[in-house]
Amino acid sequence: MCGLNKNLLYLSAVSNLNQFNSEKTMDKNLQHWQQKTNPIWIAVLLFAIGGALYPFASSFHSVSSSVTGLANTAAAFTGGKAVSTFSIWGLLKWVFLLAALAGYALFIISLGNFRTILDAKDGEAVGKVRTGALLHVVAYLCLFLGMLFWTKFFTICSSIVSIIAFIMMLMGYSALKNSSTFPAKARKGASHLFLSMILSVVAIGLILLLGWIPILGAVIVLIAGIIALIAYIFVFVGWAAIKNADPKVLA
Repeated sequence: MCGLNKNLLYLSAVSNLNQFNSEKTMDKNLQHWQQKTNPIWIAVLLFAIGGALYPFASSFHSVSSSVTGLANTAAAFTGGKAVSTFSIWGLLKWVFLLAALAGYALFIISLGNFRTILDAKDGEAVGKVRTGALLHVVAYLCLFLGMLFWTKFFTICSSIVSIIAFIMMLMGYSALKNSSTFPAKARKGASHLFLSMILSVVAIGLILLLGWIPILGAVIVLIAGIIALIAYIFVFVGWAAIKNADPKVLA
């Protein structure tokens, strides 16, 4: 009888130890998940704010430049005083562009680290998102060149590359939202990100197709900026859900 009690106590101790180790492992997995996703969230803040506000600053800068140009033309004919061509919107346009670039750079690095803790298929999907982010950097560099050399060619190239980038990310988020190995809350976040990519393609498409039209183009860019702002809200919501997901909850 005494031997039986000892065996029962031993089995109970082993069971408690296994449970403790299991809970400890789960805590480590959650901590590891958060360590990998927190830098992604910071990157999202940078590129989402910069990317969402850039079209507005660009639109207002375009309108401001047109008004300044007309005023200076009138001043040349009437002998009036020329208006300064400096615009705060032009400065802000550069600031938002730099913020978006810095955000995407951190995003690319962080996604590379994140995919190392994922299932092979989920890691492949994140890899597509990462490729899309790399293409976004190329698109922003094209914007830089367009702003430096005052040519529409690089702006058009930027729009085309951006559409390809969003499609790549769309494919990645589509795979994640349908994955059986990605955490449940993270899948919901991927669904929001999938929708944000669709809105982003619509916004860039509007700029590419109609943004070149004089005067009306500035209005189109403004409308596209509003759509992009909505898209970036979904980016915030989506990555917040992924960041706060519990990796052990799959259903």
